[in-house]
Amino acid sequence: MSSSEEQRQQERERYGELLQELRVVLPGVQVLFAFLLTAPFSSRFADLDQTGLTGYIVALVSAALSSVMFMTPTSYHRIAPRQNRQERLRLGVRVTLAGMAALVVAMAAALFVVSRFVFGGRTAVALAGAVVVAAAVCGTRSPSVDGSPTGIEAIAGKGRGTLDRAGRIRQRERATPTLGPSFFRPACPRGAPE
Repeated sequence: MSSSEEQRQQERERYGELLQELRVVLPGVQVLFAFLLTAPFSSRFADLDQTGLTGYIVALVSAALSSVMFMTPTSYHRIAPRQNRQERLRLGVRVTLAGMAALVVAMAAALFVVSRFVFGGRTAVALAGAVVVAAAVCGTRSPSVDGSPTGIEAIAGKGRGTLDRAGRIRQRERATPTLGPSFFRPACPRGAPE
């Protein structure tokens, strides 16, 4: 297999992996969005003050945007020229990251509205802030024991390794461990089963 054919195969595998992961995430986002759409019909919704309503609107719009962004790579996959696979992969990863950011905003805003209603303002701010911080830490950094790329680096092909035919990361030798994004692939030590 020539290097260009191998690269096309790697891009095809990475894009397929991205689409599979979006199929897992999208139903959860849609459930959150559906819940937010039904909230105004509950009897206690009228008890929300202006801050609560603003938080609700932020959560609703963010959940809708997240859902749209998670559907974009699939739509683009169907309408974009097949020859432009690398650009489809690049766009898919970027839109997915934006969708994840919107999802974090939606979850934090929904948690803020509910916890403010139940516990009060300070607790609500603390809980929503904790969710944002946890998402930032867990969603962007994961230690890689052997220095191999993780997450987005591996999916987008920007790291110190490449995917083999089975979709596993082949790494180049590196002496010191590094940190890397972990949205899509957990860090696995070399030789560990995936």
